[in-house]
Amino acid sequence: MKILITGDFVIQNKSALIDIENEKELNEVFHEIRDLTSTCDYAITNLENPVTDASQKILKDGPHLKMAPKYMKLISFCGFNIVTLANNHLKDYGNKGVCDTIGYCKTNNLQTVGAGVDISTAYKPLIVGSDDLKIGIINVCESESSIADDAEAGAAPFDLIRIYNAIKEIRNRCQYILVIVHGGCENYSLPTPEMKRKYHFIADIGADVIVNHHQHCLSGYEIYNNVPIFYGLGNMFFDEPNNLEKWYQGLALVLNFNEKIEFQILPFIQCKDRPEIHFDDSNISEIIEGLNAVIADDEQLKKEFRRFVSSSLALSPFTPYNGHYIKALYHRRLLPSFISRTKAVVLQNRILCASHCEVVLEKFRQLISGK
Repeated sequence: MKILITGDFVIQNKSALIDIENEKELNEVFHEIRDLTSTCDYAITNLENPVTDASQKILKDGPHLKMAPKYMKLISFCGFNIVTLANNHLKDYGNKGVCDTIGYCKTNNLQTVGAGVDISTAYKPLIVGSDDLKIGIINVCESESSIADDAEAGAAPFDLIRIYNAIKEIRNRCQYILVIVHGGCENYSLPTPEMKRKYHFIADIGADVIVNHHQHCLSGYEIYNNVPIFYGLGNMFFDEPNNLEKWYQGLALVLNFNEKIEFQILPFIQCKDRPEIHFDDSNISEIIEGLNAVIADDEQLKKEFRRFVSSSLALSPFTPYNGHYIKALYHRRLLPSFISRTKAVVLQNRILCASHCEVVLEKFRQLISGK
Protein backbone atom coordinates (compact mmCIF):
# COMPACT_ATOMS: atom_id res chain seq x y z
CA MET A 1 0.00 0.00 0.00
CA LYS A 2 1.34 3.43 -0.96
CA ILE A 3 0.42 6.57 0.96
CA LEU A 4 1.43 10.06 -0.08
CA ILE A 5 1.69 12.76 2.60
CA THR A 6 2.14 16.49 1.97
CA GLY A 7 2.12 19.67 4.03
CA ASP A 8 -0.07 22.76 4.21
CA PHE A 9 -2.68 23.44 1.53
CA VAL A 10 -4.08 26.99 1.46
CA ILE A 11 -5.88 28.89 -1.29
CA GLN A 12 -5.22 32.63 -1.18
CA ASN A 13 -3.68 35.51 -3.17
CA LYS A 14 -2.76 34.44 -6.73
CA SER A 15 -3.98 30.88 -6.23
CA ALA A 16 -7.49 32.21 -5.54
CA LEU A 17 -7.53 33.48 -9.15
CA ILE A 18 -7.29 29.97 -10.62
CA ASP A 19 -10.28 29.27 -12.86
CA ILE A 20 -11.60 26.11 -11.26
CA GLU A 21 -13.83 25.43 -14.28
CA ASN A 22 -10.93 25.56 -16.74
CA GLU A 23 -9.50 22.05 -16.87
CA LYS A 24 -6.61 23.14 -19.08
CA GLU A 25 -5.52 25.68 -16.47
CA LEU A 26 -5.97 23.15 -13.66
CA ASN A 27 -3.74 20.70 -15.53
CA GLU A 28 -1.07 23.36 -16.02
CA VAL A 29 -1.00 24.07 -12.28
CA PHE A 30 -1.48 20.61 -10.78
CA HIS A 31 -0.57 17.96 -13.36
CA GLU A 32 2.71 16.97 -11.67
CA ILE A 33 1.16 16.36 -8.25
CA ARG A 34 -1.81 14.68 -9.93
CA ASP A 35 0.51 12.29 -11.74
CA LEU A 36 2.01 11.36 -8.36
CA THR A 37 -1.26 10.90 -6.46
CA SER A 38 -2.53 8.63 -9.24
CA THR A 39 0.19 6.12 -8.30
CA CYS A 40 -0.82 6.01 -4.61
CA ASP A 41 -3.64 4.25 -2.80
CA TYR A 42 -4.14 7.20 -0.46
CA ALA A 43 -2.99 10.80 -0.82
CA ILE A 44 -3.05 13.10 2.20
CA THR A 45 -2.68 16.86 2.46
CA ASN A 46 -3.09 19.21 5.41
CA LEU A 47 -6.10 21.47 4.85
CA GLU A 48 -4.73 24.51 6.66
CA ASN A 49 -7.76 26.77 6.26
CA PRO A 50 -11.37 26.20 7.30
CA VAL A 51 -13.81 25.81 4.43
CA THR A 52 -16.76 28.01 5.34
CA ASP A 53 -18.83 31.07 4.55
CA ALA A 54 -18.81 32.07 8.24
CA SER A 55 -17.80 35.68 8.89
CA GLN A 56 -17.37 35.68 12.67
CA LYS A 57 -13.66 35.39 13.51
CA ILE A 58 -12.46 34.04 16.82
CA LEU A 59 -10.15 36.04 19.06
CA LYS A 60 -6.70 34.56 18.48
CA ASP A 61 -3.01 35.23 18.11
CA GLY A 62 -2.07 35.34 14.43
CA PRO A 63 -3.88 35.65 11.09
CA HIS A 64 -7.27 34.20 10.18
CA LEU A 65 -7.45 31.95 7.12
CA LYS A 66 -10.54 30.84 5.23
CA MET A 67 -11.32 29.09 1.94
CA ALA A 68 -14.49 29.31 -0.15
CA PRO A 69 -16.22 25.93 -0.59
CA LYS A 70 -15.80 26.05 -4.39
CA TYR A 71 -12.04 25.53 -4.02
CA MET A 72 -12.56 22.05 -2.62
CA LYS A 73 -12.55 21.04 -6.28
CA LEU A 74 -8.83 21.80 -6.39
CA ILE A 75 -8.05 19.29 -3.64
CA SER A 76 -10.02 16.57 -5.41
CA PHE A 77 -8.51 17.49 -8.78
CA CYS A 78 -5.02 17.01 -7.31
CA GLY A 79 -6.03 13.48 -6.38
CA PHE A 80 -6.08 13.82 -2.61
CA ASN A 81 -8.60 11.61 -0.83
CA ILE A 82 -7.69 12.30 2.82
CA VAL A 83 -7.13 15.62 4.58
CA THR A 84 -5.60 16.18 8.00
CA LEU A 85 -7.46 18.89 9.91
CA ALA A 86 -5.52 19.15 13.17
CA ASN A 87 -3.82 22.52 12.69
CA ASN A 88 -3.73 25.99 14.21
CA HIS A 89 -6.16 27.55 11.69
CA LEU A 90 -9.01 25.02 11.73
CA LYS A 91 -11.06 27.04 14.22
CA ASP A 92 -10.33 30.55 12.88
CA TYR A 93 -14.07 30.99 12.28
CA GLY A 94 -15.34 29.16 15.35
CA ASN A 95 -17.44 26.05 15.74
CA LYS A 96 -19.33 26.78 12.54
CA GLY A 97 -16.10 26.93 10.56
CA VAL A 98 -14.98 23.57 11.95
CA CYS A 99 -18.29 21.83 11.30
CA ASP A 100 -18.61 23.40 7.84
CA THR A 101 -15.12 22.17 6.95
CA ILE A 102 -15.87 18.60 8.01
CA GLY A 103 -19.16 18.74 6.12
CA TYR A 104 -17.63 20.04 2.88
CA CYS A 105 -14.92 17.38 3.05
CA LYS A 106 -17.57 14.70 3.37
CA THR A 107 -19.62 15.99 0.42
CA ASN A 108 -16.45 16.06 -1.67
CA ASN A 109 -15.57 12.44 -0.79
CA LEU A 110 -12.58 13.42 1.33
CA GLN A 111 -11.90 11.42 4.47
CA THR A 112 -10.80 13.50 7.45
CA VAL A 113 -8.76 12.92 10.58
CA GLY A 114 -7.75 15.16 13.47
CA ALA A 115 -10.97 17.14 13.99
CA GLY A 116 -14.43 16.67 15.40
CA VAL A 117 -17.43 18.19 17.15
CA ASP A 118 -15.68 17.58 20.47
CA ILE A 119 -12.31 16.32 21.69
CA SER A 120 -13.43 12.68 21.74
CA THR A 121 -14.40 12.65 18.07
CA ALA A 122 -11.40 14.81 17.13
CA TYR A 123 -9.12 12.11 18.52
CA LYS A 124 -10.78 9.29 16.61
CA PRO A 125 -8.13 7.59 14.44
CA LEU A 126 -8.76 6.97 10.76
CA ILE A 127 -8.19 3.38 9.64
CA VAL A 128 -7.57 2.75 5.94
CA GLY A 129 -6.80 -0.31 3.88
CA SER A 130 -8.24 -3.80 3.69
CA ASP A 131 -8.36 -6.89 5.87
CA ASP A 132 -4.93 -7.87 4.53
CA LEU A 133 -3.29 -4.57 5.46
CA LYS A 134 -4.76 -1.88 7.68
CA ILE A 135 -3.07 1.37 8.62
CA GLY A 136 -4.23 3.55 11.48
CA ILE A 137 -3.75 7.31 11.16
CA ILE A 138 -3.66 9.62 14.18
CA ASN A 139 -3.51 13.38 13.59
CA VAL A 140 -2.83 15.99 16.28
CA CYS A 141 -1.56 19.56 16.53
CA GLU A 142 0.13 21.67 19.14
CA SER A 143 -2.31 23.47 21.42
CA GLU A 144 -3.02 26.87 19.96
CA SER A 145 -6.41 28.42 19.24
CA SER A 146 -8.01 25.55 17.31
CA ILE A 147 -8.24 22.87 19.99
CA ALA A 148 -11.44 20.93 20.70
CA ASP A 149 -12.68 20.28 24.20
CA ASP A 150 -15.57 18.37 25.79
CA ALA A 151 -18.15 20.84 24.45
CA GLU A 152 -16.42 22.63 21.57
CA ALA A 153 -15.56 21.52 18.05
CA GLY A 154 -11.96 21.72 16.96
CA ALA A 155 -8.69 19.89 16.47
CA ALA A 156 -7.09 17.04 18.40
CA PRO A 157 -4.38 18.46 20.70
CA PHE A 158 -0.84 17.16 21.02
CA ASP A 159 -1.22 15.29 24.30
CA LEU A 160 1.12 12.37 24.95
CA ILE A 161 -1.38 10.61 27.22
CA ARG A 162 -4.14 10.81 24.61
CA ILE A 163 -1.73 9.77 21.86
CA TYR A 164 -0.68 6.75 23.94
CA ASN A 165 -4.33 5.77 24.48
CA ALA A 166 -5.16 6.24 20.78
CA ILE A 167 -2.24 4.03 19.75
CA LYS A 168 -3.20 1.43 22.35
CA GLU A 169 -6.80 1.45 21.10
CA ILE A 170 -5.92 0.53 17.50
CA ARG A 171 -2.66 -1.39 17.94
CA ASN A 172 -4.32 -4.79 17.59
CA ARG A 173 -6.52 -3.65 14.69
CA CYS A 174 -3.77 -2.30 12.42
CA GLN A 175 -0.52 -3.60 11.01
CA TYR A 176 0.97 -0.08 11.03
CA ILE A 177 0.25 3.16 12.86
CA LEU A 178 1.02 6.54 11.29
CA VAL A 179 1.07 9.64 13.52
CA ILE A 180 0.87 13.01 11.76
CA VAL A 181 1.67 16.07 13.88
CA HIS A 182 1.22 19.76 13.10
CA GLY A 183 3.87 21.48 15.20
CA GLY A 184 7.26 23.07 15.51
CA CYS A 185 8.62 26.61 15.16
CA GLU A 186 7.57 28.52 12.07
CA ASN A 187 10.36 29.30 9.59
CA TYR A 188 12.77 27.09 11.56
CA SER A 189 14.10 24.18 9.51
CA LEU A 190 14.92 21.86 12.43
CA PRO A 191 12.99 20.16 15.20
CA THR A 192 13.45 21.61 18.64
CA PRO A 193 15.32 19.33 21.06
CA GLU A 194 12.04 18.75 22.93
CA MET A 195 10.24 17.80 19.71
CA LYS A 196 12.87 15.17 19.01
CA ARG A 197 12.57 13.78 22.54
CA LYS A 198 8.76 13.60 22.39
CA TYR A 199 8.66 12.10 18.91
CA HIS A 200 11.07 9.41 20.06
CA PHE A 201 8.63 8.66 22.88
CA ILE A 202 5.74 8.40 20.42
CA ALA A 203 7.81 5.86 18.49
CA ASP A 204 8.54 3.99 21.72
CA ILE A 205 4.82 3.66 22.54
CA GLY A 206 3.95 2.12 19.20
CA ALA A 207 3.96 4.52 16.25
CA ASP A 208 5.51 3.02 13.12
CA VAL A 209 5.93 6.31 11.23
CA ILE A 210 5.81 9.92 12.45
CA VAL A 211 5.36 12.86 10.09
CA ASN A 212 5.39 16.56 11.00
CA HIS A 213 4.37 19.76 9.24
CA HIS A 214 3.56 23.38 10.20
CA GLN A 215 6.88 25.25 10.02
CA HIS A 216 6.31 26.46 6.41
CA CYS A 217 9.74 25.13 5.51
CA LEU A 218 11.11 21.65 4.96
CA SER A 219 13.18 19.80 7.52
CA GLY A 220 15.17 16.59 7.72
CA TYR A 221 14.41 13.13 9.00
CA GLU A 222 15.90 10.27 11.00
CA ILE A 223 15.33 6.56 11.58
CA TYR A 224 14.89 5.97 15.30
CA ASN A 225 14.65 2.32 16.40
CA ASN A 226 13.41 1.42 12.89
CA VAL A 227 10.76 4.18 13.03
CA PRO A 228 11.11 6.85 10.30
CA ILE A 229 10.50 10.34 11.72
CA PHE A 230 10.07 13.19 9.24
CA TYR A 231 10.35 16.53 10.98
CA GLY A 232 8.94 18.89 8.35
CA LEU A 233 7.36 18.65 4.90
CA GLY A 234 7.09 22.38 4.19
CA ASN A 235 4.11 23.82 2.32
CA MET A 236 2.12 21.80 -0.18
CA PHE A 237 0.38 24.74 -1.91
CA PHE A 238 0.45 28.05 -0.07
CA ASP A 239 0.85 31.30 -1.98
CA GLU A 240 2.50 33.98 0.14
CA PRO A 241 4.37 36.56 -1.97
CA ASN A 242 7.69 38.11 -0.98
CA ASN A 243 8.49 35.41 1.54
CA LEU A 244 11.70 33.55 2.34
CA GLU A 245 13.01 31.17 -0.32
CA LYS A 246 12.40 28.16 1.91
CA TRP A 247 8.67 29.00 2.04
CA TYR A 248 8.37 27.76 -1.54
CA GLN A 249 10.24 24.47 -1.03
CA GLY A 250 8.14 21.45 -0.15
CA LEU A 251 8.44 17.69 0.18
CA ALA A 252 6.10 14.97 -1.01
CA LEU A 253 6.58 11.89 1.14
CA VAL A 254 5.62 8.53 -0.36
CA LEU A 255 5.35 5.69 2.16
CA ASN A 256 5.21 2.13 0.87
CA PHE A 257 3.80 -0.30 3.45
CA ASN A 258 4.60 -3.97 2.85
CA GLU A 259 6.52 -6.39 5.04
CA LYS A 260 8.48 -3.30 6.02
CA ILE A 261 8.12 0.44 5.48
CA GLU A 262 9.97 2.00 2.57
CA PHE A 263 9.86 5.68 1.71
CA GLN A 264 10.69 8.14 -1.02
CA ILE A 265 11.09 11.91 -0.61
CA LEU A 266 10.26 14.06 -3.63
CA PRO A 267 11.21 17.76 -3.37
CA PHE A 268 9.17 20.36 -5.23
CA ILE A 269 8.77 24.11 -5.66
CA GLN A 270 5.33 25.62 -5.09
CA CYS A 271 3.78 29.04 -5.73
CA LYS A 272 7.11 30.81 -6.14
CA ASP A 273 6.49 32.90 -9.26
CA ARG A 274 3.01 31.71 -10.06
CA PRO A 275 0.53 29.28 -8.50
CA GLU A 276 1.91 25.91 -9.58
CA ILE A 277 3.73 22.83 -8.29
CA HIS A 278 6.93 21.74 -10.00
CA PHE A 279 9.04 18.80 -8.82
CA ASP A 280 12.67 19.91 -8.63
CA ASP A 281 15.52 18.11 -6.86
CA SER A 282 18.18 20.79 -7.61
CA ASN A 283 19.89 21.53 -4.29
CA ILE A 284 17.10 20.43 -1.95
CA SER A 285 18.57 16.96 -1.43
CA GLU A 286 21.82 18.54 -0.22
CA ILE A 287 19.83 20.76 2.16
CA ILE A 288 18.08 17.71 3.62
CA GLU A 289 21.37 15.86 4.10
CA GLY A 290 22.74 18.82 6.05
CA LEU A 291 19.64 18.97 8.24
CA ASN A 292 19.80 15.21 8.85
CA ALA A 293 23.37 15.56 10.12
CA VAL A 294 22.28 18.17 12.67
CA ILE A 295 19.27 16.11 13.77
CA ALA A 296 21.53 13.11 14.40
CA ASP A 297 23.78 15.15 16.72
CA ASP A 298 21.97 16.19 19.92
CA GLU A 299 24.57 18.76 20.89
CA GLN A 300 24.52 20.37 17.47
CA LEU A 301 20.71 20.35 17.52
CA LYS A 302 20.74 22.21 20.85
CA LYS A 303 23.32 24.64 19.53
CA GLU A 304 21.24 25.47 16.47
CA PHE A 305 18.10 25.89 18.60
CA ARG A 306 19.88 28.29 20.95
CA ARG A 307 21.08 30.28 17.94
CA PHE A 308 17.52 30.44 16.58
CA VAL A 309 16.09 31.58 19.92
CA SER A 310 18.81 34.18 20.50
CA SER A 311 17.94 35.85 17.21
CA SER A 312 14.19 35.80 17.91
CA LEU A 313 11.88 38.12 19.84
CA ALA A 314 10.23 35.28 21.73
CA LEU A 315 9.44 37.46 24.76
CA SER A 316 7.57 40.06 22.70
CA PRO A 317 4.12 39.04 24.05
CA PHE A 318 5.34 39.73 27.61
CA THR A 319 6.32 43.33 26.91
CA PRO A 320 3.94 46.26 27.66
CA TYR A 321 3.93 47.48 24.07
CA ASN A 322 0.63 47.65 22.18
CA GLY A 323 -0.30 49.05 18.81
CA HIS A 324 1.13 48.33 15.39
CA TYR A 325 3.71 51.13 15.25
CA ILE A 326 4.98 50.72 18.81
CA LYS A 327 5.41 47.00 18.27
CA ALA A 328 7.21 47.66 14.99
CA LEU A 329 9.73 49.83 16.83
CA TYR A 330 10.25 47.11 19.41
CA HIS A 331 10.70 44.46 16.72
CA ARG A 332 13.35 46.64 15.16
CA ARG A 333 15.02 46.65 18.58
CA LEU A 334 14.56 50.40 18.96
CA LEU A 335 12.73 50.01 22.30
CA PRO A 336 13.82 48.10 25.44
CA SER A 337 12.13 44.87 26.48
CA PHE A 338 11.42 45.79 30.14
CA ILE A 339 12.02 42.16 31.09
CA SER A 340 14.82 42.03 33.63
CA ARG A 341 16.62 38.88 34.72
CA THR A 342 14.51 38.89 37.90
CA LYS A 343 11.27 39.19 35.90
CA ALA A 344 12.48 36.45 33.55
CA VAL A 345 12.92 34.10 36.51
CA VAL A 346 9.32 34.75 37.62
CA LEU A 347 7.90 34.21 34.14
CA GLN A 348 9.99 31.07 33.63
CA ASN A 349 8.70 29.63 36.89
CA ARG A 350 5.07 30.23 35.86
CA ILE A 351 5.70 28.35 32.62
CA LEU A 352 8.06 25.62 33.79
CA CYS A 353 6.19 24.47 36.89
CA ALA A 354 3.25 22.35 35.72
CA SER A 355 0.90 23.43 38.52
CA HIS A 356 1.72 27.12 38.08
CA CYS A 357 1.28 26.77 34.33
CA GLU A 358 -2.10 25.09 34.75
CA VAL A 359 -3.30 27.92 37.01
CA VAL A 360 -2.07 30.58 34.57
CA LEU A 361 -3.75 28.85 31.62
CA GLU A 362 -7.04 28.61 33.47
CA LYS A 363 -6.77 32.29 34.39
CA PHE A 364 -6.27 33.10 30.70
CA ARG A 365 -9.31 31.00 29.79
CA GLN A 366 -11.45 32.85 32.35
CA LEU A 367 -10.20 36.24 31.15
CA ILE A 368 -10.79 35.46 27.46
CA SER A 369 -14.21 33.88 27.98
CA GLY A 370 -15.38 36.40 30.57
CA LYS A 371 -16.45 33.59 32.89
